[in-house]
Amino acid sequence: MLVQLAVAIALGAKNLAEAEALQAHQGLFGEAVSDSTTRRTLAGIDGQTRVALDRARAKARRQVWSLLHLRSGGFPWLTIAGKGKRLHGWIVIDMDATIITAASGKEGATATWKKSFGFHPLAAWCANTSECLAMLLRSGRAGSQQA
Repeated sequence: MLVQLAVAIALGAKNLAEAEALQAHQGLFGEAVSDSTTRRTLAGIDGQTRVALDRARAKARRQVWSLLHLRSGGFPWLTIAGKGKRLHGWIVIDMDATIITAASGKEGATATWKKSFGFHPLAAWCANTSECLAMLLRSGRAGSQQA
């Protein structure tokens, strides 16, 4: 299941539903693993396995980032406000939160400040590469100033 998820992410999946759809579409591994099965498996990972996954992810990121340096445009340094000035050597972390609605009382889901029901996770994105670096699942009532 973890290999299927990793391949789906490499193919561009940005959430578990997209990972499930890509697995089914590509036919790489036979029957696709459902998003709920993936979620339960990820929730059941112990500390030792989580450390091993973190190491593997860090190793993969180092490899990908070293390959980015070799491409014709080099590493994707950012341009300041479209002015043409590049931020060479800068890795920019974009922190943002968004509302994710839930259809039922999932663990941690609450009424949101937008009068919906669900979660208000906080995410850290690498602005250079558009990759999600970390995500903190927060209840729906978590405000934008509650990091």
